[in-house]
Amino acid sequence: MDGILLLYKQDDITSSNIVEKISKNFSIKCGHTGTLDRAAAGLLILTLGKATRFTQYFQHLGKQYLARGKLGIVTDTYDRNGRVITTSDFIPTDKQIKEAILSFIGKSEQIPPSYSSKWVNGERAYRLAKKGENFKLKPKVVEISNIEILDIAYPYFEIKVDCSSGTYIRSLIKDIGDKLSSGAYMSYLKRTKIGDFDISKSYKLDDILSMNKDQFEKLLISPSDALYFFKPLLLDDENIDRFKKGQKVKIPDQLKDFRYFPSQIFSDNYFDDLKHIKNGNENCSADNFNEISSIRGSHYGKSNNYESKNDRSYDNELSDGGFYRTGDDIFKVIDKKGNFIGLASFLDTYIIKPELVY
Repeated sequence: MDGILLLYKQDDITSSNIVEKISKNFSIKCGHTGTLDRAAAGLLILTLGKATRFTQYFQHLGKQYLARGKLGIVTDTYDRNGRVITTSDFIPTDKQIKEAILSFIGKSEQIPPSYSSKWVNGERAYRLAKKGENFKLKPKVVEISNIEILDIAYPYFEIKVDCSSGTYIRSLIKDIGDKLSSGAYMSYLKRTKIGDFDISKSYKLDDILSMNKDQFEKLLISPSDALYFFKPLLLDDENIDRFKKGQKVKIPDQLKDFRYFPSQIFSDNYFDDLKHIKNGNENCSADNFNEISSIRGSHYGKSNNYESKNDRSYDNELSDGGFYRTGDDIFKVIDKKGNFIGLASFLDTYIIKPELVY
């Protein structure tokens, strides 16, 4: 059993406890792609079996949260479970609250909560905080792409937040309270999205633990499908064998002039068709001809002049065009049958190296 599982985490259970229960119940190696606070509920991505090797690649994905803040009180943990450290009688207007909330859209430096899993001199921050030790966590640049205000009813406000990985909603709500000079703590949090993965497709722990292995396996998303954010790179049989052995692979001669690789799986005639097109012969399969011709017509001439690896101008032009530059990006390697083989990155213009062989 290899793949990822979308789990609905209920509050008052830790992410690590869930991993332990799944691992023990199904006798399988299990991990998660990012901790969700004990007091929080919502989407948790679990990696299982050989898919645990891909855990790090999910950690960069953006997140979406539903959260509620309570104004007028600050706790040491920035949530409802903490000890109250300050209170305020100041009551801001709804307009002031709205302006303060929306001011955090964009990039900013955020200081993580002292009660967090950040490392400080080899020890978790929350352990030091529980001991009453004084320490400072370094601010981190985070990006909040959108905040939707769902409700304001003093002392509470509810928001939906789309943000970068590593953003602490507890800190966001505390910072909103600080900006209003009233203080605030997080009274509720639910994570609803991680990348394209949505909470509506998740399963509750109790339901999962009641299943047998066959039922459980049907819930898993294959590593290839789960790694949707990496574009596929198609290799021929000879280079697939080299890749599986962990060897560097030289891109086949017929691909050298095509510096951008199609973001879809082509037919078994793909490599032969490239030769025909390169030689000006249109005698190739209908499925491939239009796509390859468009690559040649739209990008072939330009790519011949694209020699500098540091010139990002054309890279930006194609940023939304479904193609990757032959640079430092990671690709999902597939064979001609569409089977997932592993992940690769480019050493230089025509040489790729295995990052991970599946």
